Amino acid sequence: MRIFFIFLLCSLFLSPTYSQLKSSDKKAIKNHLLKKINELREQSGVAPLIIDKRLAKAAEIQSFYMSKTNELTHDQSKPKFNTPKKRIEHFSPLQFDIIGENVLLSKKVKLPINKNTIIRISESMFNAWKDSPGHYANMIEAEFNVADFGFALNKNNQIYATNVFGRIGIKIEGQLSENQFGLKEDLEGNCFDKHISHDNILVNVGNAVVIEGDEIIFYYHDINYLKSIFSGPNDGIAIDLIDPTQFSCKETNQLDLSPIHDGILLKPVFRNELFQNNTAQSGYRIITKLGTIPKALLGKQLTLGVLLIKNGVVCKYVIPSYIPHGSYPLKELPVNLEDPIDAKITSNKSIESVTLPFHFQTNQTVPVSFPKIKRDQRKIHSIEIKSYSSIEGTEAKNKILHKKRAEVIKKHLTKELNTTSNKFKITTKENWDEFYFQLKYYFADTLLNHPKDELRKLASQKSIEAIPWDTILYQQRKSIAIINYKGGNVNKDSSELIASNLRFAILNKDIPLAKKALFKMYHGNNIKPDVLFEESIFDAFLANMDLVENASAILIKFHQSNLTSSTKFVNRWLIKSEQLSPEAKFNLLNLYTIINNHFLDIWDLPSKRLANVIDPKYVNQLSREFSSNELMLNLHLTFIKYYGQVNNGIEITKSFNYISKYFSSRVLKIEDAILLSKFYNHWSMYQLTNTYLLEKFEENKLNEDATFLLMQSLYHFNEEEDIGYYDEVYQKALKLNKSRWCALINSEIQLLRDRKLKGIYCAKCL
Repeated sequence: MRIFFIFLLCSLFLSPTYSQLKSSDKKAIKNHLLKKINELREQSGVAPLIIDKRLAKAAEIQSFYMSKTNELTHDQSKPKFNTPKKRIEHFSPLQFDIIGENVLLSKKVKLPINKNTIIRISESMFNAWKDSPGHYANMIEAEFNVADFGFALNKNNQIYATNVFGRIGIKIEGQLSENQFGLKEDLEGNCFDKHISHDNILVNVGNAVVIEGDEIIFYYHDINYLKSIFSGPNDGIAIDLIDPTQFSCKETNQLDLSPIHDGILLKPVFRNELFQNNTAQSGYRIITKLGTIPKALLGKQLTLGVLLIKNGVVCKYVIPSYIPHGSYPLKELPVNLEDPIDAKITSNKSIESVTLPFHFQTNQTVPVSFPKIKRDQRKIHSIEIKSYSSIEGTEAKNKILHKKRAEVIKKHLTKELNTTSNKFKITTKENWDEFYFQLKYYFADTLLNHPKDELRKLASQKSIEAIPWDTILYQQRKSIAIINYKGGNVNKDSSELIASNLRFAILNKDIPLAKKALFKMYHGNNIKPDVLFEESIFDAFLANMDLVENASAILIKFHQSNLTSSTKFVNRWLIKSEQLSPEAKFNLLNLYTIINNHFLDIWDLPSKRLANVIDPKYVNQLSREFSSNELMLNLHLTFIKYYGQVNNGIEITKSFNYISKYFSSRVLKIEDAILLSKFYNHWSMYQLTNTYLLEKFEENKLNEDATFLLMQSLYHFNEEEDIGYYDEVYQKALKLNKSRWCALINSEIQLLRDRKLKGIYCAKCL
C-alpha cells in the first residue's frame, strides 16, 4: 500500500458579514460545501464523498493551528502533528490509506453572520478551490471516498478552512503477523539515500527476486555490495505477496492499508540469514531463499513487492518488473592461415599414436598402477616418454625422481612391447609449466613472479589453504608415454591422413608439413579434433612459435573439444607474444575472446570455471598493437563480461563506453537502436535507454518494438524529467498494437497502480 498526500493552499477574499461564527454556522458551511463538491464529482463521473468524523479532528486541529499562528500551511510545529498524515494517524491510526488536504484563508468577516452570508461564504470557498487546478483535482479525485472539514477564525476574524480527504483502507486477510513483524515505516524520507546513490541499483535488487515453485529466491550479482548496504543485523529484505485480483477493474485497487505493504507480508530475512544461506557457486554472487509461499496462496498467479529494510525501517518498496535486455555477440573475424606451398600431405607420412598415463605418489618411482597396453601388430615408429616430478622438494632430489620414473616406464614398455631402446625419446623435468598454470587456475597468480625457492617452500609446507596442494602436486607428477605406430593405408585427403601427417611432422620437426596439415584440417570435413590435443602435438603448439598462427586458427574452430588445453595455449603465448608475428597475435587475441566468452556465459560462474578465464590484464598490452575496430570490440565484449563476473565497476565502465560508442556510431536502422537500448538495459543504464529512445520518439522514428521497449523502460526506471512522457508513450503503444499492449499489462499487472492507465486498460482490454 502506497500512501500519498495531495496538499494545496488557497487564499480567498470574502465580503464583510455581521454574524457570529458558531458551531451551527460551521456545520452549515460544511454541508453546503459538501453538497457543491459532490455535485461537481457527479458531473465528473465519480462517486460522492461521505462525511467521516474520524477526519474532522485532523481538519479542525489544522484550522485552529493556522488561526493561532496566522499562517496558511499544511505543517505544524509539534512533531506528532507536523504533517497531515501524522494528524490523521494520530486520531485514526491505520484507517485510511490515501489522504489529501486543501486549506484556505478568507478575507476578514464581520460577526455574527446570517444564513444568506453562510451560503455566500460556502459558494466563495467552493469557487476558489474549483478555480485552482490542484484543489479542483483533489475535489474530483476518484480514489477519495470520505471527507470532513474544519473552520477557525483568527484574531482578525478571517476564516481558516481545512478540507481533509481520505480513502478508507482495507486489510488483506491471511496476514502472517499482527504487527508487520515489527517493521516500521520510514517517516523521515528514503533512508537509503545515504547508502545508495543510484535508484537503478535499488531497482535491480527488486528485480533479482523470483518465484520458483513455492519458494521466493533472490539472485544478485554483487554480494559484497549487498553486504555494504545490509550492514547491520536488522537490515534485510521482506517479500510482499500480491494477488492480481487486487487490481480488479470492478473496483478500486484493493491494497492493504498498512503503510509498508500491499498484500500478505512474509517474514523478513535479515542480514545474517540472508548471507548464511547463500548457495551461489561464485564467490561474487548471492543466491538465497527469502521465503515460502503460504499454502493458502499456492496455485495463485502471485506478483511481488520487495521491501528493503535498514535497522528495522522499510526504506524502499520496489515493484519487480521485466525490462527487455540483451548483449551483443562477438563479431566473426577472419583467421590468418599459412599454407606452405612446398609441403605435401602423403600416405607414406602416416603416424597413429596411443598415449598412456602413469601416476606417481610423493617420492615414489613406481607408478600407482601400470596402464594396460593393447596388442598391436603395426610397427612402432617411436616411443616418447615425458616424465615429471612435482615442484616441492629440492631440484637435485627431483632430478633423481623424474629420471628414475622415466627408467621404470621405459623398462615396462620395453618388456610389454618387445621393442628396442633406440625407439625411445625421453624428456624429464620438474613440472613448472603445469604449476604456473595451476596458480592462475586457483587465483594465485600473484605468486607467479616469486623465486622458485620460495615456491618450493610454499609447496612443501602447503602453507596457502586456498590451494589444494595434494591435488595439484599429484597432477604435476603425472607422466606419459606416447607410442607412435606407423599408419596403415588411409584414403588420400582423408581426415585420418591429415592427422597422421600432423603427427609425422611433429615427430620429425617438419614445421612446413605441420602447418600444411593444420591448414588442411581447418578447411576439411569430418575432422576429429582429438589429434590436436595429443600430448606430443599439443606440446609442440606450446613450444614452437612458428606454429602459433595456424594452431590458433585451428583452435578457434575446435577449442570446445578441450577448453582447458586451449586456455593453456593462450596463456602460454600471451606472455611470449613478443616472439610472434602480427598474424599469429591477431589469431591469438581472437581465440582469447572466443574461449573466454564460453566460460563467461554462465551467470553464477563457479570459481574454478572462472579460474580458466584469462584476466584481461594479460591481454591489454598486446591489444594496443592492433587498430582493428572489430577485434578491439570483441576484446571489450569479453572484458566487460569478465569484469561483470568480478564486479569491477571501473573496468566495466571502460568497456561499456567503448562498446556503446562503437554501436551508437553505427545505428542505421531502428533494429540497431533496439539492440543498443537492450545493451544499455543489460548493464542497468536505463536512463541511457530512456534518453536515447525518447529523442527518437519525439521525432516519430520508433517502430512498435521500440515503442514497447521504451514503455517498459520508463515504467521500470524513470527520473523526474521523464515522467511527463509516460502517458504519451503508452498511448502510442496501445495505438500500435492493442492486443500486445493488453498482454503486456496482464503480465505486469502492477502497472495498474497508475490509475489513468488502469482506466484505459479496463476500457480497452476487457
